Formats: sequence, C-alpha cells, structure tokens
Amino acid sequence: MTLRDSSPAGNRRTTATASDGSFAFDVSGLTAPFMLKVVYGNPAAPSALYSFSTGAGTANITPLTSIAARAAAGGTDLAAFFGSASAADVATAGSRMAASVAALQSSLGR
Repeated sequence: MTLRDSSPAGNRRTTATASDGSFAFDVSGLTAPFMLKVVYGNPAAPSALYSFSTGAGTANITPLTSIAARAAAGGTDLAAFFGSASAADVATAGSRMAASVAALQSSLGR
C-alpha cells in the first residue's frame, strides 16, 4: 500500500496491508488530500487499485473506488497519474472524489 500526499514534493509513505485488508498510515506532516494505491496479485503481472482520501480517517480502496478515482482524475491512467501528477492535480482530483463516488452510486442505482 502506498500513500501519496498533495504537497509539491509528492511525499509517499508505504505500509503492508493486514490479513483482513486493513491498513494504516501516519499522515503527520503530510498534505491532504491523499492518493492511495495498493498493488496485489501475481508479482509478474500485478494489479492495482486506487482511491483518494480527503484527510485522516477511514478510507476504502476497492474496484469501485478505482473507477471513481479515475473519473476524479479526469479519466487519465491512474498508474501514470499516481507516478507523475502535479501536486495541484492530486489536490484537484482528491477534491472531486466525493462527487465521483456519488455519480457512480447514482449510475449503479443506489
């Protein structure tokens, strides 16, 4: 699991997920919003999931959050976005995540 903040330096923190999928980061000194990435599966061809968090607290990272994150990031490839987006782009996408989740829920009939 990797967390990227929205500071100009693009600070990153990594941690392992627990056996139940939970995770925790110390976000002291980091700038919200945060972009999250988890890599899983076959090491030769790993898969990744993404999400955004507006600050400290609970964050989910699932296939649906990846869909919403891609919309929040303007439809761009999330692997490339995570690796090289500017601080402003990460902050903008993070601020759009709630609306992206709401739009996804609406389209799924929730």
